[in-house]
Amino acid sequence: MKFRTFKKPAVLLTLTLALYLIAATPSQAEAARLYFYPERQELTEGESGVIEMRLDAQGERINAVDISGEINGGSIQVLNFETSDSVLTIFPEAPTVSGRSWNLAGGVPGGFTGDAVIGKLSVVAESLLTEHDNGLGSVDIIFLKNSKVFLHGPENKMAAVVFSSGTLEIVGKGGDYLPITSASHPKQSAWSFEKNFYLSWPTAVGEKYSYKLSRLPDDRPDTLTDLPVGAVKFANLDDGIYYFSLCRLTNAACGTVSRYRAMIDATPPEWKSIAFDKNDQEGNLRPNLSFLAHDKNSGVLRYELSLDGKTFVAATSPFFLPDKFLTKGADGIITLKAWDKAGNYGVTTAKLEKNSDVGAAQIIILAAILLLTLLVVWISIRNKHG
Repeated sequence: MKFRTFKKPAVLLTLTLALYLIAATPSQAEAARLYFYPERQELTEGESGVIEMRLDAQGERINAVDISGEINGGSIQVLNFETSDSVLTIFPEAPTVSGRSWNLAGGVPGGFTGDAVIGKLSVVAESLLTEHDNGLGSVDIIFLKNSKVFLHGPENKMAAVVFSSGTLEIVGKGGDYLPITSASHPKQSAWSFEKNFYLSWPTAVGEKYSYKLSRLPDDRPDTLTDLPVGAVKFANLDDGIYYFSLCRLTNAACGTVSRYRAMIDATPPEWKSIAFDKNDQEGNLRPNLSFLAHDKNSGVLRYELSLDGKTFVAATSPFFLPDKFLTKGADGIITLKAWDKAGNYGVTTAKLEKNSDVGAAQIIILAAILLLTLLVVWISIRNKHG
C-alpha cells in the first residue's frame, strides 16, 4: 500500500464543524425498535449465556447509536459486552460494563437499514433466585430510556425509539443435570481461533443422551438418542458463536438441559484505512499516522507498529512519528499489526513518501470516518454532561 503526505484541506474542517452544529439540534423522526434476542431465555444455575441486542430500523437508515441498559433482579453477572457480528463498525471507545449495567456508542459509515445485531451481552447465572427476586425465577433485561438512535442524512435526525425488554428464566440444576467441559474451549466467555470443538460429560452404563450444536442460544436437543456418548468433536467450524445443548433421556423424554458455548474467530482483522500527515491538527510539523482496522467477529483488541520491521510497540491512532522519520535518504516504511480478541492479527505495510499529495478519494474516505467518529463521540459527551 502507498499512502502520501497531505495537509488537511479547509473543506474537511468545514464539514467537521458543520456536522457538529447539525448534531447539536437533533429532531424527532420515525420510530426504531430496540429489542433482545431471544426475548425469553432459560439459564441453568451456574451456566452462562449470550443475549443479542438488536435494532430494527423500521424502514429508516441508521448511522449512529448511544445505548444503555441494565439487568434487574436475580443473581446475574454481566461478564462482558461483545461486538461480534455487530452492524456497527466504528466505536469511539470500547463498550463499558459496570455491575449489571452497560453502555455502547458506535456508528457505521453510510448507515444501515433492516434488522441487525448491534451487540451481545455475555451473562452468567450465579445462583438461584430468592422469593424476593421477581417471584417467579425470572430476571428482566431492559434498555434505559436515555438510549438514542440517530438517522443517516444531513439533518442527523434523532429517531423515536420503541423499547422492548427481555427475560431470563433461571432454573436449578436438578438431579439429572450433566456438567459439560471442553478441552478445546475451556473458557466460554473467551474467543478462540481453534476451529475444532471438543466436548465431554460424565456417563453411566445404559443411559441414553441427546445433544445438538446450534447457532441459536435457546435451541434444545430432541428426544432421539445421539452417538457417540461422553465425548464428541465438531471439526473445522466456521467463525461464530456456537451453543451445545445436552440432556439425559428418560422414557423418551429430555431431562434438564445443559449448555456449553464456544466463540470461534479464526479470521484476522481487515485493514480499512491508513493515512499519513506531516502536520498535527494545529498545523505544527508533527508527522503522524492514522489507521483503522475492523474485525467482524471478536473485534479489534489492539494495534502494534514497527518502524524497522522488527521491533513492535503498542500504538493508537493517530500515532505521532519521530520528527526525523522522513528526513532520511530513503522513504519511510511502517509495518502495522491489528490484533483481535481471539489472537489473530492482520499485518500491512505503508510506504510514506515525502513532499507529495494524497488522492481525493482517500480524503473523502477519511473525512467520512472522521465525521462519523466525531458524531458518536459528541453523542457520548452530550449524554455524560446532560
